[in-house]
Order: sequence, then structure tokens, then C-alpha cells
Amino acid sequence: MNFFKIIPNYIFFTVANRHFKKEGEDAFTGVLAVSFFFFMVEVTFLYILLELLGSSLKELPYSELVPIVLMIGTFLAVKKIYKNKYPKFAKTWKQDSIFYKILGFIYVIICFLFPVIIGVVFKNFMGI
Repeated sequence: MNFFKIIPNYIFFTVANRHFKKEGEDAFTGVLAVSFFFFMVEVTFLYILLELLGSSLKELPYSELVPIVLMIGTFLAVKKIYKNKYPKFAKTWKQDSIFYKILGFIYVIICFLFPVIIGVVFKNFMGI
């Protein structure tokens, strides 16, 4: 399985599993978490790209709408992709030991910090 496909799948399952009793298979919180992860990655790479081009988000036409459109578009795409996927992921990861569950939780935290770390590295060390 592709590593970059596993990351959002595991984030979705981990968050959805914690809220399963409340939300059921719709897993709104899981969809929201994956959407937020992708949104952070998109914004980070957009920022880096614009900096490399010597531009900024404020210079784009309708710049205030760019994050909103990205956020809504990402949420709708993720919602469609993960519709009814919880049972499949539960079959794969539900039986993890407590060690792997803790490791998975740490993994999810690192995934959310990744875009921030990339942004800081590019900002401070690459002179952007």
C-alpha cells in the first residue's frame, strides 16, 4: 500500500474510532481531521510556492477567498472519498495492541505538525 495513502487513512480511522459511538459510520470528525491535515499541507505548499515565485497570497486576485475555497473544496473531496470507509479501516486497524494505538496516536500528532515544520524550515533555513 502507498505510504502517502496510509497517512490520511490512518488519521481518519484513529479520529473516527475515538468518536464512533457518537457519530457512527459517517465519521464527521474523522473527515474533518483529514480535511484539516490536507488543508494545512496545501496552504504550506502554496505559501512556499508563492515565496519561491517572489509573490504573496495578498497579491492574488480575491486572495481572501483562496483559503476558504481550498478549505471547502478539500472538505467536500475528503467527505466523498471517505464515505462508508470506516468499516474497511476498522477491519484493518481495530485489533491493534495498546502499544500500536499509542504509537498511532503519536504518529497522527506528528502528521499534523509536519506542515508547520516544513514551513518553519523553509522560512528560517532556506531564506524564503
